[in-house]
Amino acid sequence: MLSDLPILFDKFIEVVASMAPGLGEIDKENIEPGIRVRFTNELTGGFFMLRKSVHDPVLSLMVDCVTKEQAVTRVLKPLLDNLQSVEGFAETVDLGNLKKASL
Repeated sequence: MLSDLPILFDKFIEVVASMAPGLGEIDKENIEPGIRVRFTNELTGGFFMLRKSVHDPVLSLMVDCVTKEQAVTRVLKPLLDNLQSVEGFAETVDLGNLKKASL
Protein backbone atom coordinates (compact mmCIF):
# COMPACT_ATOMS: atom_id res chain seq x y z
CA MET A 1 0.00 0.00 0.00
CA LEU A 2 1.19 3.50 -0.78
CA SER A 3 0.30 4.66 2.71
CA ASP A 4 2.93 2.24 4.06
CA LEU A 5 5.76 3.73 1.98
CA PRO A 6 7.01 6.29 4.55
CA ILE A 7 7.32 3.53 7.15
CA LEU A 8 8.98 1.17 4.68
CA PHE A 9 11.35 3.91 3.56
CA ASP A 10 12.46 4.38 7.17
CA LYS A 11 13.04 0.61 7.42
CA PHE A 12 14.99 0.74 4.15
CA ILE A 13 17.22 3.48 5.57
CA GLU A 14 17.81 1.32 8.67
CA VAL A 15 18.86 -1.58 6.44
CA VAL A 16 21.27 0.64 4.51
CA ALA A 17 22.67 2.11 7.72
CA SER A 18 23.24 -1.40 9.12
CA MET A 19 25.27 -2.29 6.00
CA ALA A 20 27.40 0.86 6.17
CA PRO A 21 30.04 -0.17 8.73
CA GLY A 22 31.39 -2.89 6.42
CA LEU A 23 31.53 -0.56 3.44
CA GLY A 24 32.34 2.92 4.62
CA GLU A 25 31.02 5.95 6.43
CA ILE A 26 27.55 7.43 6.42
CA ASP A 27 27.69 10.94 5.00
CA LYS A 28 25.54 13.28 7.07
CA GLU A 29 25.86 16.16 4.63
CA ASN A 30 23.11 17.26 2.21
CA ILE A 31 21.20 14.03 1.64
CA GLU A 32 17.78 14.68 3.11
CA PRO A 33 15.58 12.76 2.70
CA GLY A 34 17.93 9.83 2.34
CA ILE A 35 21.29 8.31 3.13
CA ARG A 36 24.68 8.29 1.42
CA VAL A 37 27.54 5.92 2.26
CA ARG A 38 31.04 6.88 1.14
CA PHE A 39 33.21 3.82 0.57
CA THR A 40 36.39 3.10 2.45
CA ASN A 41 38.68 0.05 2.19
CA GLU A 42 39.04 -1.47 -1.32
CA LEU A 43 36.03 0.50 -2.56
CA THR A 44 37.69 3.86 -1.89
CA GLY A 45 36.44 6.63 -4.11
CA GLY A 46 32.88 5.49 -4.58
CA PHE A 47 29.58 5.80 -2.79
CA PHE A 48 25.98 4.75 -2.85
CA MET A 49 23.01 6.92 -2.09
CA LEU A 50 19.37 6.27 -1.45
CA ARG A 51 16.80 9.02 -1.62
CA LYS A 52 13.05 9.16 -1.74
CA SER A 53 11.16 11.41 -4.09
CA VAL A 54 9.47 14.37 -2.50
CA HIS A 55 6.53 14.17 -4.93
CA ASP A 56 6.24 10.57 -6.11
CA PRO A 57 6.23 7.17 -4.38
CA VAL A 58 9.71 6.43 -5.76
CA LEU A 59 13.00 5.44 -4.15
CA SER A 60 16.18 6.29 -6.03
CA LEU A 61 19.36 4.27 -5.53
CA MET A 62 22.63 5.49 -7.03
CA VAL A 63 25.77 3.35 -6.83
CA ASP A 64 29.23 4.54 -7.87
CA CYS A 65 31.99 1.90 -7.68
CA VAL A 66 35.30 1.26 -9.38
CA THR A 67 33.84 -1.74 -11.24
CA LYS A 68 30.40 -3.13 -11.95
CA GLU A 69 31.41 -6.36 -10.21
CA GLN A 70 32.13 -4.43 -7.00
CA ALA A 71 28.78 -2.67 -7.25
CA VAL A 72 26.93 -5.96 -7.66
CA THR A 73 28.78 -8.06 -5.09
CA ARG A 74 29.39 -5.45 -2.38
CA VAL A 75 26.26 -3.29 -2.64
CA LEU A 76 23.40 -4.48 -4.85
CA LYS A 77 23.15 -8.17 -3.90
CA PRO A 78 23.56 -7.58 -0.14
CA LEU A 79 21.08 -4.71 -0.31
CA LEU A 80 18.53 -6.83 -2.17
CA ASP A 81 18.94 -9.71 0.28
CA ASN A 82 18.50 -7.39 3.25
CA LEU A 83 15.48 -5.62 1.76
CA GLN A 84 13.73 -8.88 1.00
CA SER A 85 14.06 -9.73 4.68
CA VAL A 86 12.21 -6.56 5.78
CA GLU A 87 8.64 -7.58 6.54
CA GLY A 88 6.23 -6.21 3.95
CA PHE A 89 8.88 -4.56 1.80
CA ALA A 90 9.04 -6.96 -1.14
CA GLU A 91 5.23 -7.12 -1.27
CA THR A 92 4.85 -3.33 -1.35
CA VAL A 93 7.88 -2.08 -3.25
CA ASP A 94 8.77 -3.19 -6.77
CA LEU A 95 12.32 -4.54 -6.51
CA GLY A 96 12.44 -5.64 -10.15
CA ASN A 97 15.07 -3.15 -11.29
CA LEU A 98 17.28 -3.90 -8.29
CA LYS A 99 16.99 -7.62 -9.06
CA LYS A 100 17.98 -7.03 -12.70
CA ALA A 101 20.96 -4.89 -11.70
CA SER A 102 22.09 -7.59 -9.25
CA LEU A 103 22.56 -10.21 -11.98
